[in-house]
Amino acid sequence: ISGINWEGIMYTIIITFLLPVLLWIKLNKLLKKVLERNLYYFSFRRIQKNPQVFEALLKQQEIAPEGWEELGIEIGNPKAKNVFITVCNPYCVPCASAHTILEEIIAKNDNFRLKIIFNCLDEKSSKVAKHFIELSQNNNAILKQTLDDWYTNSLKRSNINITNFNKDFFSKNIDDHMNQMN
Repeated sequence: ISGINWEGIMYTIIITFLLPVLLWIKLNKLLKKVLERNLYYFSFRRIQKNPQVFEALLKQQEIAPEGWEELGIEIGNPKAKNVFITVCNPYCVPCASAHTILEEIIAKNDNFRLKIIFNCLDEKSSKVAKHFIELSQNNNAILKQTLDDWYTNSLKRSNINITNFNKDFFSKNIDDHMNQMN
């Protein structure tokens, strides 16, 4: 028994039991992603191929509450009949992805406009939202570029020094506006 390599046997036993567990964990995550992708893909295809499904889903959406027109910022053709309303936080990653897609739709279609209503639960996101609202009241071209830069560059979003946003820069009007949105 003294000639047996116990260390080698232990490694073999550990690898024999550990490797399948590790492989299963990795494969399980991959399988879940594939199944989720298929679910979204088939739902998307159903809506894409059948406009009645899209219209039925649209009719099921809640009507926006009174006063939504006065909140947030607006991008696109102000006379457009169709409005995408997004309620988001400036630091929300899924919101950033949605913003990019919606901007693309609005750029290609004058029948749509985008209304962004900010839901800011902390000082950091409130400062950024106030900055966007102030820009929307002064210069829509700069606002659009600033939003595009903000939402398409996560590095810029995480490294921006929001303390440079001057509190005195924001009027009482903007503070009232932010309170209505939250």
